[in-house]
Amino acid sequence: SERAFRLLCRRYGVGLAYTPMIHAEPFAASEEYRRQYFDAWEILSEDRPLIAQLGGDDPATMLRAARLLEPYVDAIDINFGCPTEDARKGGHNSHSPRCRRFGAYLLPSLRLVQRLVGTLADGLRRVPVTAKIRL
Repeated sequence: SERAFRLLCRRYGVGLAYTPMIHAEPFAASEEYRRQYFDAWEILSEDRPLIAQLGGDDPATMLRAARLLEPYVDAIDINFGCPTEDARKGGHNSHSPRCRRFGAYLLPSLRLVQRLVGTLADGLRRVPVTAKIRL
């Protein structure tokens, strides 16, 4: 959720919150996209713990995006759960031209899932990696 909604929820006892899903490809490549789609560059103690959720299908790109987020969040979550048409197509070609799929559409490729989790888990130094999955 966006910061304003996260802070409202935390006032009523929510202890853990997530960012909206961030497309890894444009986040890794574009300062403008980062400014528009990530609202926690300024760390607020009242908005902690905070987990950033990433979507994408390329381990190296996902790691670049996660490393940019790492100083500002408490964990990185990989989206393996989204069942939308956007996830099936890999996002909008305008900002994610190389991404072919994300979310639940990655699950049939167990090797890719393992590479995504392993690359992020091995490549991040400060925060853990989690995975969103729907059964």
